[in-house]
Amino acid sequence: MKDLKDEIARFLKGKTIDAVAPPLVFVVAFQFLDLSAALVLALIAGVLLFFNRLFKKHALGYALFGLFGVMVAAVFSYVAGTASGFFLPQILGNAFVTFATLMTLIIGKPLAALLSHVSRNFPLPWYWRDDVLPAYREVTIMWLVLMIFRVLILTILYLGDDVVSLAWVNTLLGFPVTLLVLALSYVYGMWRLQHLKGPSVDEFKRGDQPPYESQKKGF
Repeated sequence: MKDLKDEIARFLKGKTIDAVAPPLVFVVAFQFLDLSAALVLALIAGVLLFFNRLFKKHALGYALFGLFGVMVAAVFSYVAGTASGFFLPQILGNAFVTFATLMTLIIGKPLAALLSHVSRNFPLPWYWRDDVLPAYREVTIMWLVLMIFRVLILTILYLGDDVVSLAWVNTLLGFPVTLLVLALSYVYGMWRLQHLKGPSVDEFKRGDQPPYESQKKGF
């Protein structure tokens, strides 16, 4: 459980507000102001978040990504002349990630394994073992189902030009659902690794022979 808490704490460590705040500022402002004014306020929110992280000497990667995202969204919305256009880049981005996730499953290198390798630096060959890989494949399928659902719902709302619903559904299906899926992925993944009875990362590195204790921490 401590490892799960560490995973959640890493996810919550001030990285989500950069993506969540500007769209909400835009939608709220659009209820009272015209499109141009709402876009300006969203851009100001993104800039303020960036300089807040700069002043506090935080890592700027997420702030830059958030600022770039709101700038692209503002351009799309301004060119289209509609408030719903603000969310089009994110919908397109989600669709691309969904397609890429599907491709990782088709080629047998599931996204969950690749991301785990990048974040934990476990040996890549460990993930491809027959007694390890199914856990990461099944978690990736779980992610894919969520991604497809999110893209479909957001596309329907976008085509209906329902800006308020777009904003709230985009927020709810973003941070809260991602947090829930992260927790479920970890719990299910660890359970599945135990039942697959493959080696833990340490046992794999040592070249131990079965029976294995299997992975007990870190998915």
